[in-house]
Amino acid sequence: MYGGISIYLASYYRQFDSTVTTRFLVAFLPLRGLMIIFCIPYGAHLTRQYGPRFTTMIGGGTIIICMFALIFVTNKYLFLLFYSATFGLSTLNFMAPIICSWKHFPSNRGTVSGIVIAGFALGPLLFNPINKLIVNPKSLPTTITQVHGDAIDHFYGEEVANNVPTMYLVLLIIWGIMVCFTYITLKDPSTISESLYQNIETFSKDENIHDSYLMSRMIFNKNNRNTIKPVFKEHSHQKEHNALGVL
Repeated sequence: MYGGISIYLASYYRQFDSTVTTRFLVAFLPLRGLMIIFCIPYGAHLTRQYGPRFTTMIGGGTIIICMFALIFVTNKYLFLLFYSATFGLSTLNFMAPIICSWKHFPSNRGTVSGIVIAGFALGPLLFNPINKLIVNPKSLPTTITQVHGDAIDHFYGEEVANNVPTMYLVLLIIWGIMVCFTYITLKDPSTISESLYQNIETFSKDENIHDSYLMSRMIFNKNNRNTIKPVFKEHSHQKEHNALGVL
């Protein structure tokens, strides 16, 4: 996404510091790379240790806090810090959906990994048009030319550049909604299975419950067969469980 908005960012921060160039802002790329090297494996550890929802809140919370700070930042060094953190520390979330998809589809790990990673790549495709619509809706050309040694930079005027904080605010709202939606919908299959086992175990102890319910759950949901088997074994010796005895 940076490639599509770098000229807008340079035009905005140049208003506060005339030494800002597009070449300087590219310095965020190695900073982001260093954070990604650390955050992806640590995010995988957090996902396995505390679950995908916890990891999502840490990574998503970082995005929201940093993007909120960028609305007010005018110093070029603080921009590098918060912008790098926004797209670097956010990769704590990178492994959470991948690990969950491995558990959901253990026989198709390569396929689901490719689908999830392709989803990450959709970010620039979706957000670059949105950013342009916010910052430069009239498609105005650059109006300022500045020479730096052997490099020539072109910048937008205030009419375009001053829309950058609004872009940050809109991205903050969109990403906040996405983080909340992900927190609600992303679930660890192992947690679901454990909860299902506990519910079935409690359910099966009620003598007023008909055995056919448990049998239908086993027959029509093959994913629960291994979960229900211990319950069957526990009660198969009881005479009142005729269906289980036949099974």
